[in-house]
Amino acid sequence: MARSVELGFIEATTLHDWIEENNDVVRQWRVAVSANTSSPLQNTLQSCHLSLSKLLLKIQGLPPTVHSLPVELKVLYNTVVLDIGVSDCITQKHASMLSQGLCRVLEVQGQKAVGLNSMELWQQILQHSDGEPVVTHLYYLACLQLAVWLPERQLENTKALLQLLMMAPGAVSFDSGKQEQNLLTLFSNWRMFDDDIAVLVVQDIKVLKGILYSCTAFVQGFQKMEEDKFKDAIHILHEAAGGICSRRTLAELYTLIGSCTWKLGKPQTALQYFKQALQTDPLYLTALHQTCNLYQQLGMIDAELGARDLLCRVLQNSNGSNIQSDPACLVQGEMLIRSPALSHYFAEVNQCCAKYTLARRYMQDGRVTEAVEHYLDLLSLFQDNAQQQIFLGTVVTRIPEVYLEAASALIQAEMYHDVISVCDEIDSCTVDLIPEKLTLKLYTTDPNVLEILGKKITLADSDVRVAWWQHSNDSQNTWKQKRERLNAILWTAGAYFLQGIAYTHLKANREAVTYFSRCLHVLFKIQIVYVEEKHCDSVQDAHSEIAVLQKMKSLAFIERGRLFLEWGREKEALQNFQLSLQTAPDSNRAKYFLLHVLWKQNRKQEAVSYWQKYQHSEKVAEHQKAAERDYPLYIAFATKDVNSQEEESFFRMIQEYSRTAAIV
Repeated sequence: MARSVELGFIEATTLHDWIEENNDVVRQWRVAVSANTSSPLQNTLQSCHLSLSKLLLKIQGLPPTVHSLPVELKVLYNTVVLDIGVSDCITQKHASMLSQGLCRVLEVQGQKAVGLNSMELWQQILQHSDGEPVVTHLYYLACLQLAVWLPERQLENTKALLQLLMMAPGAVSFDSGKQEQNLLTLFSNWRMFDDDIAVLVVQDIKVLKGILYSCTAFVQGFQKMEEDKFKDAIHILHEAAGGICSRRTLAELYTLIGSCTWKLGKPQTALQYFKQALQTDPLYLTALHQTCNLYQQLGMIDAELGARDLLCRVLQNSNGSNIQSDPACLVQGEMLIRSPALSHYFAEVNQCCAKYTLARRYMQDGRVTEAVEHYLDLLSLFQDNAQQQIFLGTVVTRIPEVYLEAASALIQAEMYHDVISVCDEIDSCTVDLIPEKLTLKLYTTDPNVLEILGKKITLADSDVRVAWWQHSNDSQNTWKQKRERLNAILWTAGAYFLQGIAYTHLKANREAVTYFSRCLHVLFKIQIVYVEEKHCDSVQDAHSEIAVLQKMKSLAFIERGRLFLEWGREKEALQNFQLSLQTAPDSNRAKYFLLHVLWKQNRKQEAVSYWQKYQHSEKVAEHQKAAERDYPLYIAFATKDVNSQEEESFFRMIQEYSRTAAIV
């Protein structure tokens, strides 16, 4: 009897020491939070975490008992919360710490925990609990368990655990007839006991529960969005917004609600939600970015450009979107809603990407001066290699193509010497990547087209499919290399073409002819072979690249032919216009210049015959006109037809001549 009393006294003394040691650490943390200075706070966080980790190690070095378990569970709770604060995320390590704590609870209950997962551990414990004391202290670990599951979207486990907690012996009474309520209703009905405050905690359990509720609604609402159930998503996301949220999380919720209303065909309502998101957190630029995209879809070009310009200015003046959070909340809502899908949706807007989009939109709207300004700013940003890497990781467009777009903007702004300099930059980076020859294969399954294999097939034949052809012994890496070589050829040829345009405007016609010839020389390194085979190991679509190849050839022939025409070398000019039409039979510019030369040479009947022939290609021309919208921006400006009035006047003259001469 005396021995038992002595052991009880020792245990009570030890528990008291553990409680005091825990409370001293918690008080130290609370004082640091009250001071709220970032650097000392981080140091205190690490110090407190180290102290409680040592205390937990000391406690778990002894067998658990009924009396020591409540203290141990709270120390474990504090240690995990501090570890999450230090890590700034929830990891598998925290799941393992919780599982170890649950195993010790089972040990006190006289059960074994061999091979059980976390959900099975909870089932074993709660089905054999003796009542209120165990359930009360398990609430702390239960909240952390839900926090571990939420980023992994384990909502079914979350629902099952809440049901177990509410039906466990000693839990607050629960209407068993409503066990099939939805997850958020279960959260609302989950009541916690009033706990003794002898063992202090670093984060209030009821606050953590409120954060869990809001974040669970957040994740559920986002899942409904992914399922295209936008009305349900809006309802659930509103529920999340009414809970405990940081300003950043609330801004994200308003942005999601705005996106849902956008999908439901209510763009003006969506704009109001995006505005509300920005009012909640002015540094949450995803909402502003979504606003830009919505303006673009609505065709509100001035509003869109204004919003994009604001986005770029904010990014330029911002040192980063530091999220202001409550330092007392170590387990923050932002940690609980992190997932690959959400991270992609809420990806931070990059300065280079925003600047590039703004420059392109100005260019597409014909505001060349503004486009040039932003393109030059972008090229300046590219001097930082880190910015290049970020740009490459977020935008499909490659950096040489950005330089080409900038050069085309400079041409339209009549800054021709700058065009030459920018294109020299491209040439210096790509010229060494160009192969001596690059063979590509086109194939078709159309029997009508198969009959003309071996003859020249043009891209105007819409049934011809363009593809990479990979033999069975070729690797994927080989084809990636070929695509890179094809891109290098197109970029280099594009730079030569734009330099030729610049020299033309500078009246340096010899240099212009040289660069157009260089452009063609590079493009003719690509050999296209036509095949009938229908099966291969790997086919990757390359239609857009081939279309650019053919169009650039056609344009280079036209521009070189125009220069020959200026020199009075009509034979060479005519030859270039004919080659342009062979490459792109639907080119109105090539048709115009070809007919013009023939007319000038008094070959009027031949010109009329050509004109009548091309009159029958209207369907192809319409197809090509639609396709021209897909050409890269750096050659799109050069694909425009000649002056429509001049063209119409000339064609009317030919038509009148054909009537007079009675040419059928």
